[in-house]
Amino acid sequence: MFTADVLAVEQQAHTGRLPPDPQVTGLVRAAHARDADHGEGVVADYIPILAKADPRWFGLSLVGVNGRAYEVGGTTVSLSIQSISKALVFALVCEELGHEEVRRRSG
Repeated sequence: MFTADVLAVEQQAHTGRLPPDPQVTGLVRAAHARDADHGEGVVADYIPILAKADPRWFGLSLVGVNGRAYEVGGTTVSLSIQSISKALVFALVCEELGHEEVRRRSG
């Protein structure tokens, strides 16, 4: 799934500390550059707000627990997040109830 060389990145996400700023900035920029030019596909038009979206708005943002933001691309464009909110809610519910309980209740 991921094509970036993450083995060279010291893994510290669980500690709340990211690698040094220049390294994080470089990784975020590289990830954006790798995927920003994909032009295949079409914007969904069955939901009016999505029909107004422009694929060139692609942006990537990473925010550390200290509030430091690393951003590239269309990160200041207001847009509708639609179904991605389901993943965020799922994460919150799993944090509250635990994965096994969520799986038991939702199947």
